[in-house]
Amino acid sequence: MTLTSRNLGRSGLVVSAQGLGCMGMSEFYGPGDEAESMATIHRALDLGVTLLDTADMYGRSSTRGWSAGPSPGDETRWS
Repeated sequence: MTLTSRNLGRSGLVVSAQGLGCMGMSEFYGPGDEAESMATIHRALDLGVTLLDTADMYGRSSTRGWSAGPSPGDETRWS
């Protein structure tokens, strides 16, 4: 599956036109399931999604660390 890419404003970054909203993976709606959240993110990456919405307004959660980059040994999933 190939997703359409778009320029992200004038930043020079190119991201997939479809993104993954991570609000439901935060504590915004209650306790989250980190394993399920990571499985969802990995599936999105497998499908070509490169835009993850991890806005800090979603509250305290581990999604903040996800936007920082890959886990050790997982660098090939990020470009």
